Amino acid sequence: MEAQVREVRSVGDRVYETRVGPGLEVVVIPRPGYRKKYATYATRYGSIDQVFADPETGEPVRVPAGVAHFLEHKMFDKPDGSVLERFARLGASVNAYTGQYYTVYLFSVVEPFEECLELLLDYVQDPQFSPESVRKEQGIIGQEIATAYDHPGHRLYYDFLGAMYREHPVRDWILGSPESIATITPELLYRIHRTFYHPANMTVCVVGDVQPERVVEMVARDMEGRRLPPQPRPRRLLPEEGPDLARPRVERRMSVSRPYVQWGVKLGALPEDERGLRASVLADLVAECLFGRLTGWYEDLYRRHIITDRYWYGLEVVPGASHWEVGGETADPEAFGDACDRRLGQALSDGLDPALFEAARRKALGQVLAVLDSPEELAHAFLTDRFLGWEFYRRPDILASVTVEEADAWLREHADPRRAVRAAVLPQGLPQGGKG
Repeated sequence: MEAQVREVRSVGDRVYETRVGPGLEVVVIPRPGYRKKYATYATRYGSIDQVFADPETGEPVRVPAGVAHFLEHKMFDKPDGSVLERFARLGASVNAYTGQYYTVYLFSVVEPFEECLELLLDYVQDPQFSPESVRKEQGIIGQEIATAYDHPGHRLYYDFLGAMYREHPVRDWILGSPESIATITPELLYRIHRTFYHPANMTVCVVGDVQPERVVEMVARDMEGRRLPPQPRPRRLLPEEGPDLARPRVERRMSVSRPYVQWGVKLGALPEDERGLRASVLADLVAECLFGRLTGWYEDLYRRHIITDRYWYGLEVVPGASHWEVGGETADPEAFGDACDRRLGQALSDGLDPALFEAARRKALGQVLAVLDSPEELAHAFLTDRFLGWEFYRRPDILASVTVEEADAWLREHADPRRAVRAAVLPQGLPQGGKG
């Protein structure tokens, strides 16, 4: 099957795209001269997919939290041994990860690329589950959950999401809970695989010094041999998430030496088209102007030890929801949250600094160009945008056209101080909400 070729003139890339078999999307981005080849096999299925419409009946189906991550683990375990060992014998690095709206299986290798691609295509479409192997995995992931529950960063993140969202399953742990994974059965895993791992719901993306036509030929041949029937893409059923918070603040005591805090603003769902991509670019730039390391605000808080080297900020987007998050280690959680509140209020009153906006825009453009130099980062960025209904290669053009006036208008329309959340993990002996 012949692939369509897109010339991305703004960055000088060629992108080969087609569909094979019963709807599998194949994307190849050649990188002549690169030694490493990088391939992913990804499905539009993640931790938020707890309720979906059955493709055959249309009836809603509810599954326990943590199934997507559990299934990812189980796909590597085969009766004849671990897939990891087979990739290792080929000299390849292999991995997988589960996000909130996708699961990605991947490998990187210099040679032999084709043998590794055949193995990737085979094991992702070859589920093999038994009651014994599921029980064993429940014990392994149960230990992983226990470890995560003891990690202050994980606790902070999910406390923050639980305070921000009333209904949206982004608030639930990707790992699930001990209670939810205890209900997983082989039958459930097979049903999920049939539904979400159908080729019509998946994308193969290859970046490297490869022949696009050969990659398409191999994937098409693999699909032909499987003789899978056509099937509509499953429809995720997300609850309607309104603007109200579950609660504006939450605190937890743990065995930490210094407090950790996260502040953020609930921004709402972004459209699954170029309007949504443009809004996400604006939201990122505004966050950079308000809370980035280029700002005098950051320098002032850093000098006063309210912000430390352990500091993060940015935009998070999933289908049906988006928010800012600003967080880190701090000596004074209350001062950190107050400073974020004031910073947002000042921006809403005075507008954004045009010079700072231009610096943020140039920085963002540089980050996009840096992604193009890394096969791994490019594949990840392409897939995450594609699964949100966006086109990664539109980012440079959007960044070239956005203005500070547009960003100011976006800020005033979407960043409501009443939707701000504070979450903190405090040392056992620190006074409630207080300074150490």
